[in-house]
Amino acid sequence: MNKKKPSAIAIISSTGGPQALQVLFAGLKHKMPGIPIFITQHMPPVFTKNLAHNLSLQHNIQCHEAEDGMEVKSGHVYIAPGDFHMLVKGDEARVRISIDNGEKENFCRPSAEPMLRCLDEVYGGNLLVIILTGMGRDGISAAKQIARNGGTIIVQDESSSVVWGMPGAAFAENIASGVYPIGKIAREVIRICGYGRVKNAPQ
Repeated sequence: MNKKKPSAIAIISSTGGPQALQVLFAGLKHKMPGIPIFITQHMPPVFTKNLAHNLSLQHNIQCHEAEDGMEVKSGHVYIAPGDFHMLVKGDEARVRISIDNGEKENFCRPSAEPMLRCLDEVYGGNLLVIILTGMGRDGISAAKQIARNGGTIIVQDESSSVVWGMPGAAFAENIASGVYPIGKIAREVIRICGYGRVKNAPQ
């Protein structure tokens, strides 16, 4: 049974994540899905702002370090700021970002868990989650709930991961619908999202 095309994408990553994100967005450069993309990458302050700037510059995308109250726009990318959890509020018609410096989860802030829980409340089964290289299990609990609600989970494979902790945990929990080397994840994202709503597609 074919699932609906996703209304949003969530990407979670840790050790090795910045390099993996570069490869992923290089693959999406000319076929960016016209839906919002939310990223939690385990990084300290300042580094997340630099990451957003570099992704925007190198891949011709609208990538932002998230700010409190920021309105979510289709085709834009939002990165959780260092030392803050990124949350979302609203419904699919109008979503705003909320920044929170509450307790760490899985020893992390930003943590993928609160971001994914909020995204599940807003988008439910219309969410695609991509779990990239990283240590530990951050995000796995919320990803399991998203999978139960009909969302799609895909993960980076072990051979291309710096650390196969987070993606390996998702695989072990049997919630991943696919496991791919980093160089092939963009192609899978394009396939899942379809070609009806793309940005900067070649003519």
